[in-house]
Amino acid sequence: MTCAGTENHASSIKMKEQIRKKIELILKENIMPALIGGLALFVVFYNLEVTPANVAMFSSLGASTVILSSFPTKKMAKLRVVALSYFIASLCGYVAAFIPYMPLAAGVGVALTIAIMLMTGNPHPPAAGMTLSFIFTSAGFLHVFYVTLFILMLLVLLKFVIHMYRAGEHIEKFKHERG
Repeated sequence: MTCAGTENHASSIKMKEQIRKKIELILKENIMPALIGGLALFVVFYNLEVTPANVAMFSSLGASTVILSSFPTKKMAKLRVVALSYFIASLCGYVAAFIPYMPLAAGVGVALTIAIMLMTGNPHPPAAGMTLSFIFTSAGFLHVFYVTLFILMLLVLLKFVIHMYRAGEHIEKFKHERG
């Protein structure tokens, strides 16, 4: 084999290794968190009845799942922020639901939710969907409260699973580096 042929072969091997590493990174950083998030949504849809009144609630959960699984280190993905923002949204939605004109109730509820989330330093935008679910549903406070609690527990579990998955990656990387 000539010197040029050896260089081409080495270059080809190096390129294949770079492609393999890139694919592995995409799987770890994008595909696995997406699968974990999708599984979390499946659990919710499987256990709760999907009705038109619950659509806003499920939409907010889907958006929260994206944030928690794809951007776990951002402030809006912190567990305290998520829990408090959903609590704020639920409370604001419950209060705004007493406004008899639904478009006004929706506007006031979401505006109040955003204002309180920002004032308390707990911005998690998808939680505003929970405000709308209180306004659009005819279910009582306890029903929506329990569904909210269930969703929060699921989000905590999702956050834990993602944390453990990413921690496992770092442990494997550390073991590999130490040889």
